[in-house]
Amino acid sequence: MVRALRGGGSAPVQSAVVELPAKPVEQVVPADVAVEITPKQLTLNGNSKKTVEDVIKVPVPGATLELSAAVVYRLKSGATTRKAVLLFDFLDKQGNKIATLPGIGVAAAFKQHFRYLNANTKSVDAKPQEVFKLTLPAEVASVSLAVGTLGISDEEQVELSIHGRCYSEEAEKERKRQLLQRQPLPEA
Repeated sequence: MVRALRGGGSAPVQSAVVELPAKPVEQVVPADVAVEITPKQLTLNGNSKKTVEDVIKVPVPGATLELSAAVVYRLKSGATTRKAVLLFDFLDKQGNKIATLPGIGVAAAFKQHFRYLNANTKSVDAKPQEVFKLTLPAEVASVSLAVGTLGISDEEQVELSIHGRCYSEEAEKERKRQLLQRQPLPEA
């Protein structure tokens, strides 16, 4: 046996299988921690209101709600601000409206949280620009989203193309980090 270990002789060699601990399989953060808001193109005539999304489920407590839009005002006055608003209802797990939220006011005319939606382009086919971003408090479980116009005549209109998402910023950072780790290093 000693000769076999030193490489000499003809003693039978025993082979041993050494099992190494399995390398943990890296999991990429799932994409379902983000909720996509279906792109929509809307035209509002006169003072009106249209639903963008009835229920946006918040994927994780403290998620970020981000909206982008191409907004065109078609008005006689040439005004480009304060004629359209994003309207929100923030709901808790029981479906009750949350009355106050830091960083966003309540419109008396609509009795909903709002953010002004100013004109930002000449065509709704233009690349949408970010118009809203808010980190939601942990108690917000879902959001409903609408757009409304105010102070315009029936012959005037606001057109928009809007889309967005509700996502975890932490999960997004982790997903990007994991994707970077999986890229091969450049050859030296």
